[in-house]
Amino acid sequence: MAMKSTTTKAVHEPDITEMFGYVKTHADFEVTDEEFDLVEAGFRDYWNQNSGKMVYADDFKDAAWQALHPAVKYYYPRAKSDAIISLILAYMNSIGQYGFEE
Repeated sequence: MAMKSTTTKAVHEPDITEMFGYVKTHADFEVTDEEFDLVEAGFRDYWNQNSGKMVYADDFKDAAWQALHPAVKYYYPRAKSDAIISLILAYMNSIGQYGFEE
């Protein structure tokens, strides 16, 4: 089963403040403003480049990780970046911007 970005069933457009609040509320770990900004920037770039295409969650995770500066990747755990992307995708699904296509 693949996940696809779609705008045909959108409840509303993504809101960065709302997205950050969703991530902070649903994370079982601390997410700082700086962490969110770094990971979300990589997510956003990949999202914008692939609008309307079928894109798997792992593709977003890989793209966000690759977008991080090498010095950041040295000390920042990949698992945490992936978890933040999972929460961003859950937020996008909750507003109708991303979801399962069967």
